[in-house]
Amino acid sequence: TGLSTLRPIAITASLWFAIGWTDPDASQASSAVQRTKDGGTIWATLARPSPDDAWQDFCADAAGRLWGLTLDKVTTNYIAKIFYSDDEGDNWTLAKTIAGSSAATRPIYTYLCAHPTNQNKVWAIGIVGTSGQLLGAVATIDRGTTWTTNTSATVCNATNYTNGQRVWVTPNSRLCFIGHSGTGKDIYTSDDNGATWTKRQNLAILSGGYGVGFTGDRFSTQIYAMGIDINATPDDNWIYRSVDGGALWTAFTNAAPSSSSTEKYYGIVYDDVLDALYISSTTRVLQLT
Repeated sequence: TGLSTLRPIAITASLWFAIGWTDPDASQASSAVQRTKDGGTIWATLARPSPDDAWQDFCADAAGRLWGLTLDKVTTNYIAKIFYSDDEGDNWTLAKTIAGSSAATRPIYTYLCAHPTNQNKVWAIGIVGTSGQLLGAVATIDRGTTWTTNTSATVCNATNYTNGQRVWVTPNSRLCFIGHSGTGKDIYTSDDNGATWTKRQNLAILSGGYGVGFTGDRFSTQIYAMGIDINATPDDNWIYRSVDGGALWTAFTNAAPSSSSTEKYYGIVYDDVLDALYISSTTRVLQLT
């Protein structure tokens, strides 16, 4: 695709996106998106809704509608926007605009998620403010007709908001998020659309590390979370599993091998058909059994 830093997002067997960016900054040429509609044979750049709106994330709701999230950091105090598309991203309709009024309210929303079975529920998650940061959650329970916004000081991401990882949603609408409490990377959950968050599990990663994100089956009978400690020598990988919908997390017994300077594990996916967990590095894919 020509993008240097990739985050692949598979919507269906044929519709995929690849986001290339190191910082969700609309002024950077690297914050570009490639799309394929044929399962990966042909890729093309997905146009921005407007020049300053950089794509951040995509998801599909339970009925198949495509949702997209953009961030404009060129405009003073930033603007985040949520769009939807019913034709695989050829055309987009604006559903929600989130504009900051000061540095303390800048909406740095970078993740989208949808309920696994209820088409009416969609969330955008991100950081609010560039100092004294809050975790923000914008939610709709009527498929975009109305939206509510909650912010919480419980979860922060220090100054590096790109450490905030993708959110996971369970069938009972519990949000799971890997955030930064100030003492390391932790798994948090919220049962009230992000108004309050409960710390569930420390990932044994201090400030020098990343929460890779979540994977699991559609009904959250198994959820996995993975992180990387880059302060360890070699880099250390941690995987935790929940089998009760995100309340309790235990270290996965067959943990990922340690990363090295030439091979770091930044991807994790669960196949519920084969009951198999896979991790990916810059050079290979491994199955953990």
